Amino acid sequence: MSHDNVHHFLMEAHHIAQEAQFIIDSLPNAETPAVERVTHQLSAIRTILSTLDDPHSDSRLWRDIRKDTLESFRQIFIYLTANDLLDMDNDIHRSCLYLVFQPRIQASLDRTRDAWNHHKIRTAKNKTPVALYELSREAAIARGYWTGDPGDDIATVANDPLYAYDGEAPLPPAGENAVDPENVRDVPVGIAAEREAGIAINDDDELNAIKELMPDFNFDEDDNNWGIDVYCRAVVHLSAIMV
Repeated sequence: MSHDNVHHFLMEAHHIAQEAQFIIDSLPNAETPAVERVTHQLSAIRTILSTLDDPHSDSRLWRDIRKDTLESFRQIFIYLTANDLLDMDNDIHRSCLYLVFQPRIQASLDRTRDAWNHHKIRTAKNKTPVALYELSREAAIARGYWTGDPGDDIATVANDPLYAYDGEAPLPPAGENAVDPENVRDVPVGIAAEREAGIAINDDDELNAIKELMPDFNFDEDDNNWGIDVYCRAVVHLSAIMV
């Protein structure tokens, strides 16, 4: 199932739900066409979501990710730390860890994603998420509310503090304004602030510099030991260069 398309659908559904709430708040002064339009949209959203409803989906998805993707790497990092092979305060250790294991973790996540997208959902008559997505897309096209537009890219959304803000839109009820969190879009700026917040560990420039220092080193080599041997060799190699 395409992450971008699902994200776009959920964003549209959220926008429609907000619009519906505004219409409800403005009753009985809301225009009849607006009420009818949002009613049809909400009905269509409910239909799509109901086809994807599986009471075990969330728990199974996260269980599979932990078991099949993350747990093995967690055990590797525990092993490295316990044997004094990994010190996260050591720049060389930290950088080599990322360069060796980030591609491996991503590949494992990709395999888990593909397996999930093709698993059968009992409550959906044993259809897979991929099949359900295609059926929902075809239904949306037939009903005329699928535009095919994936929406703005993530960078545009993340970098525009006023993204999706409509200055002319009706204000939400005063009760909601009273409990809205402030500065929800505040994010750490710079690698130091990101490290302090636990968001980032390695700086891209630092990683690129290390790759330039080790142009012939194969961080992706299959050592038949989960990348542990590659990591250890990378640490020794980089330490010798940095001396």
